[in-house]
Amino acid sequence: MKHILLSILFLTLINAQSGSLTLEESFKLCLENSAEIKIAEKELAKMKEKQWEITSQRLPKLSLKASYTRISETPEFSLAFPGMPQPITIMESIPNRYNFSLRFEQPIFTGFRLASLKSSADYQITAAEIQLSKKINDQKLIVTKAFWNYAKTQNLVNLLNSKIIAFEEHLKNTRAFVNNGLATQNDLLQLEVQYSNLKIKLTEANNLNTIARTVFNKTIGVDIFNETTISASTSVLYEFTDDEIAKINEAAILRNEVKQIDFNILSSGEMITAARADYLPNIFAFGDYYYSCPNQQIFPMKDKFDDTWDVGIGLKWTFWDWGNTSSKVAQNKYIQEQLKLSRTELLNNIKIEIYTKYLEAKKLIEKYELVNTSILSAQENLRILEKKYAAHLVTSAEIIDAENLLLEAETNRDNTIADFAISLAEYYNAIGRDL
Repeated sequence: MKHILLSILFLTLINAQSGSLTLEESFKLCLENSAEIKIAEKELAKMKEKQWEITSQRLPKLSLKASYTRISETPEFSLAFPGMPQPITIMESIPNRYNFSLRFEQPIFTGFRLASLKSSADYQITAAEIQLSKKINDQKLIVTKAFWNYAKTQNLVNLLNSKIIAFEEHLKNTRAFVNNGLATQNDLLQLEVQYSNLKIKLTEANNLNTIARTVFNKTIGVDIFNETTISASTSVLYEFTDDEIAKINEAAILRNEVKQIDFNILSSGEMITAARADYLPNIFAFGDYYYSCPNQQIFPMKDKFDDTWDVGIGLKWTFWDWGNTSSKVAQNKYIQEQLKLSRTELLNNIKIEIYTKYLEAKKLIEKYELVNTSILSAQENLRILEKKYAAHLVTSAEIIDAENLLLEAETNRDNTIADFAISLAEYYNAIGRDL
């Protein structure tokens, strides 16, 4: 396959005006106003909060408890000893009881559950970042399509306006010919019919242009009735080489969707490890500080505030849970298997998409070369016929046919350029390139 090189300089498709939007400016407006982008950003923010939620579980926790209890009056506990006139009070009656405690807990070993959950959250954040990047590129592609579709209709309006102005001059000359007996009334009528047809086409083109503008306005997030104008100037340079098809496998693997599912697979592996944590013991350190009245750790209890403390290490190990843990492990394994199968299917679909977009772009390159040739031919044909018409050697019908051929060729050229800009954007998006 020989190298195909396309270099298009498409200037002022729409006359540049103050305040006209370029494609880059349209991207910026869309990203500022897009609800989908904002949703994806919120999803990423949510995943970061989830990551911190898991991280916080690995850190020491402090908790405070306080209570007041009023109990019924109870007799004092006293003992009488021989030789002593009065019994000795061993324990007072304390109906009002106040308890304050501060507890410290630090996980030491959780069966790798917290470490795995943290790694899973990290992978999910990366996947969410990739998803946001994909959403941004998808929105840019939507804007690109709307932008160039608007440009196509506006260019048709401009082209028809220029044709009508030129045709009015042609009508003026033909009327002079008729008045001087150099052209027939039928020639004039045919030109007037063609003029009317051009005016009808212009009305239809204006309607299409209005619709295209409202669609474009919607994609960039502004009021659909805004009189938005665009400046569609572009220079497209792309080379399809012999090894373009060979790049498809590599490009498919680099697509954001594939990267995202790869990180989801890694995340699911960490979730399997986290589910297995219940097979292992949980070990934690703890400490308590008590400030109570009465403090029940001091005997005999007295109606006064005293402080005490304790520290220790605890262990919790569930030996039997009726298959609860194994069921959670199995569920996460099935999720991972589903993701792996989805990845295979996704890769095949992406390869087809890339190849399709490649063929479409390549076809438009070839079409552009053919359309340029047809324009040159139509221009030369019209030039010759206009000279013959001025010499009264051909009829107005032949001029009309030649004008229509040139109009069709020029419209095809402008539409092909816009279609190629869209097609190239679709190809870039298909191979995972940022627009």
